[in-house]
Amino acid sequence: MAVSDGAILAVGVRRRMEEEALLPIEIITSEPPALVDRAAAAHQRQRLLTHQEARTAIGDLDGHPPLPLAEARSKRARPVNPNKEFVKALRACDSIEKLHELIDRQELTSLDHQAVTALASFASDHVSGGARRTAAKGRLPLAQLQRMMRTVWLPLFRSQLLRMDATGLCICLQSAAKVARGHDECDGPFKGSERVSLLSEGDFEAVMDAADGNLDAFSSRSAAQLLWGMVTLGCKPPAAWLLRFLDRAALPARALAATGCSPRDLSVVLWCLAKLGRCPPERLAFRLLDAIAARMNRFEGRELGMVLWSAATLRLR
Repeated sequence: MAVSDGAILAVGVRRRMEEEALLPIEIITSEPPALVDRAAAAHQRQRLLTHQEARTAIGDLDGHPPLPLAEARSKRARPVNPNKEFVKALRACDSIEKLHELIDRQELTSLDHQAVTALASFASDHVSGGARRTAAKGRLPLAQLQRMMRTVWLPLFRSQLLRMDATGLCICLQSAAKVARGHDECDGPFKGSERVSLLSEGDFEAVMDAADGNLDAFSSRSAAQLLWGMVTLGCKPPAAWLLRFLDRAALPARALAATGCSPRDLSVVLWCLAKLGRCPPERLAFRLLDAIAARMNRFEGRELGMVLWSAATLRLR
């Protein structure tokens, strides 16, 4: 009886698997695709096949038919990324009960800095004006969100702080400030700016240390948001750190020259300085005021009001 090319190929596959202790192997054939059945596509692509995939492609020598490739792959265990699963489940939470259930069944120590950032962002999205987003997401009870931020998010934030980049820092600080105050916007001088208790002085020092390691990575928007979050949460940064942050992150000459700072960013930075009662050095004051003048026709009414109030408070001319 004539031996088919497919049978010869199958014997070769089994023999090589036995010789190499079932390590991944590469099956390459120059025969017409019709002779090697399901293995044809895999052979032509010169794919690395495991023992299971080889059986999937050519079938079992004992007579069992080949499995569909997709079915065989689905049977192999895939590692689960707890952080991605947590963020995915977080997006589906539309009630405080579901949020508590998710937190209760999650091994919190396994979460990384991205999951911690997502949790802060989730909380701020559902604060106060969150009902404007969609009726499905709506607002969640503010008091319970604040308690969650203190008891769950804050310890995680402290453990992951040194791993955060500039974007993660600004999202976390801005979100924490929104939740702590119950406001959903970067408020200007027209709303209360009472001190809220969430982060400690030690936390602020750690945030400033983390920001120092990422100064050149901040965009003007993320720098303004980080500064607003710190000021709103009650932080009064040292003059040396504030000067360094303004010069390299919030008001870098390269960004101002390239119109990289938007009117919103500039008005928020100036408002933060006014709330701190810190008049910037003359060099930075001129840089800031020149940037504002160059963009004056792009300012909206609220932003212009923040600039005028802040400039009057600091007595800038």
